[in-house]
Amino acid sequence: MRKVLIVAYYFPPHATVGSLRPLGFCRYLHKFGWLPHVVSTDMKSVYPPCPSEDSLCQSLPENVIVDRIPYFDPNQSLLKYRERIRRLLGVVTPRPGDQEEKKHSGGSLPVSPCVPPQSSWMKIKKFILDWAFDFPDQQHYWFHSVKRKIARIPSKDYPDLVFATGGPWTGLLVGRALARRFRVPFVADFRDPWMSVPSNRRSSQLLTRRLEKLEAAVCASAAAVVLNTEEMRQNFIDRYPDVAHKFVAITNGFNFGSETYQDAAQSESYTGLGGTYELCHFGNVYGGRNATSLFQAVMELHRESRLHPHQFRLRFIGSLEIEDIASQELIKYLEQEGFLRCEPPLPHRLCLQEMAAAHTLLILQPHSAVRIPAKTYEYIASGRPIILIGEEGAASHLIERHRLGRWCQDGVPAIKTLIAEIVAGETKINPPAREDTRRFEYSVLTNQLSDVFDKVMLGEAVSGVSSPKT
Repeated sequence: MRKVLIVAYYFPPHATVGSLRPLGFCRYLHKFGWLPHVVSTDMKSVYPPCPSEDSLCQSLPENVIVDRIPYFDPNQSLLKYRERIRRLLGVVTPRPGDQEEKKHSGGSLPVSPCVPPQSSWMKIKKFILDWAFDFPDQQHYWFHSVKRKIARIPSKDYPDLVFATGGPWTGLLVGRALARRFRVPFVADFRDPWMSVPSNRRSSQLLTRRLEKLEAAVCASAAAVVLNTEEMRQNFIDRYPDVAHKFVAITNGFNFGSETYQDAAQSESYTGLGGTYELCHFGNVYGGRNATSLFQAVMELHRESRLHPHQFRLRFIGSLEIEDIASQELIKYLEQEGFLRCEPPLPHRLCLQEMAAAHTLLILQPHSAVRIPAKTYEYIASGRPIILIGEEGAASHLIERHRLGRWCQDGVPAIKTLIAEIVAGETKINPPAREDTRRFEYSVLTNQLSDVFDKVMLGEAVSGVSSPKT
């Protein structure tokens, strides 16, 4: 059996979205001839701090080795004062992605029409802070701790291949360095876009160019580059045509067994006939990922006497962090009229059970060129149909390509039309077929990944979607 060293900064018991993909692969790689040895960090060192869920580790085979390597970050003691330092220096730190979300939010969040240009001194201060705390990311001190420890392993334990997943992007740099140390092939896995999205760019062109060079260097040194959407693969091909043969798309998936969910009526179609049609959203709603257009559409249909609470209801489980007053007023109106139920977050396992019992599941994705929300795969695992409201992109293509539900453009007229058709029984949002959801099980996806590993070891190109072993 061949050995693969997997570099995954986030790995159970880290209860984060980033840990689920490497966990899913590690559960099944041994079935396809690859024995994983995982390099991660421990709960005390992980940044930002995250909850721990020991039950996630129970699904790992006993022969999977996990090295949880701690590291000392001299900035950690300063990080909790970071915002205070920035305020003292006069530097405002927005939440990551806020500006991008506002740009795509249809004006529902107030954006200043005139932003004064930054002074040279302000640019210098931002450059120093970005360089000191965030280059290439906040986890960069982990690099040397891993390199020192793993480089000392005996030659009999050397891997046949190194697979690194990011972000954080330091993980990809760690994987590249270890592959060079062991003189074995390196496979890079992008769970998210890196330099192709504006929110990952830095305050100075110098730092941004350096990050772009790092991403290019990772792609150049890797024997294969795995992207988690077909749209991201096409984006990388456009940006790095000289190494287009290295890029392969393997989606995210789900790890959950059928016992995690309540029995869901896979063949049943909820059309609004004979009961209230309930559209359920799980998770927090904030920034540009808001439901203002949906709320507005429901209100207008009601005022036009085309929609009544016994026909249609919205259920939001999680926090509704809506900032603008107009949207808050819409929420109050819909709650009073019986169209909206807002509930607090649920424990994860109970949340999964509620998904499986839902009529239809809602995704809000205003800008989805290459990204797919992580909860999409939990929705798919539930077996319930999905309605996605947002722009055309990776998420909408996934829903349509695999017949998982329905995509609707984020706009009041389009949403009104869809709701009216649903309650009239003119549109049926059917649950996906079993063959359309099974392709997202990690046993299937790991088969694809092992095929990539095998091709790399044979020196073959991996471009496109892999052809897994049967």
